[in-house]
Formats: sequence, structure tokens, C-alpha cells
Amino acid sequence: MNILIAQVAEGVTAPSVSARRRIEAGDSFGTIVLMIVFSYLVVMIFTGLLTDTFQVREQDAFSFHLRSFFLKCVEVFVIGIAVFAVGRMFGGTGGRPETFAVVAWHTLVTSFLSPLFLMGQDAITLPAEGADPTQVPQADGVKLLLVLLFVGLWLWLMAKYVAELHGFKSIWMVVVGVVVTQFCFGLLAVILLPGLT
Repeated sequence: MNILIAQVAEGVTAPSVSARRRIEAGDSFGTIVLMIVFSYLVVMIFTGLLTDTFQVREQDAFSFHLRSFFLKCVEVFVIGIAVFAVGRMFGGTGGRPETFAVVAWHTLVTSFLSPLFLMGQDAITLPAEGADPTQVPQADGVKLLLVLLFVGLWLWLMAKYVAELHGFKSIWMVVVGVVVTQFCFGLLAVILLPGLT
């Protein structure tokens, strides 16, 4: 466990070095799945500790966690495909197995940063139903800052990992690429998901 904590710390403080370790490690499919499992467990533990909104009936717990873990796997798969395809489109050299290993590792590393998001997720309070329509949402500056810090770290680490994976030199161009790609996939999800549910 101490080794894992040290590697996660390196993943935040020296992201390029950490990504290079994963690329050169030649992680197997089982190792990639294990990273996703650990990331899911870490987020669930922090969610249980830091929020009071996480309540699942005992009889529904298994199906809930099964669905949630499946969605986490889909998320890693979609991000991996995007990182590989878009990176290659712009001359990147990262291979497909290395891409999924790096994305899974990013998922695990950022799961340890999830308290920032969990503590700030209710930063904006919407007016109650039936309230005065002129009433504006209220924002908690500290909580909003925590969410922005999490998002900033998530993007920065992803950009550093992708740059190391594909051999890109301009980190800021990678940041822009990650933001645009995430926006496009988010927009696509907003369009498609209502029709699938």
C-alpha cells in the first residue's frame, strides 16, 4: 500500500515521470482493470466519508455498484479511445495498450483528489422550487474554488500524461486539445443519453 501511495503522489507531483513508468511497464489488461477497481473504491470511500447524500438501500447495493463500476469502465474506455484517436490524428506516437494504461492510471491518481470535488460539489445552491423567479443561485466561494482546483488538476495531469504518451512538446496545446475533446464528448452525451434512458 505504501508503494501505491508513493506512486500516486508521484503521479501528481511528477506526472511526466509517472506516465513514463506506466508506458514502459507494459501493463496487462488485468492490471488496467485493477487500477479502475481501485479508483472506484477510493471514490466510494471518500464519498461515504465526506458526504451525507450517498445512501443506497442494502438490497440495491450490489446492482448499484455494478452499474456504477460498469459506467466507470465505459468512461475509461471512451476517454482512452479519444486520447488515442485524437492524439494520433495530430501526429502522436502512443500505442493503444499504453493509452489505456495511462488513462486508467490517471483515473486512479485523480480518484485520490476526489475529496476536493466532493467537498465542493454543492458550491452552487439553486433557488427552491416555487421560489421567486428573480432569485439568483447562491455560490459558496470556497467550495467553488475547491471544484475549480479539482478540475484544473484533472486537466493538467491529463495533459501531462497525454503529452508524455504521444511525445507532444507543447503542453498548452495538449490542454486545449483535452478541453475541446472533453467538451465535444460531453455535448454528444447530452444529445444521446436522453434517448438511451
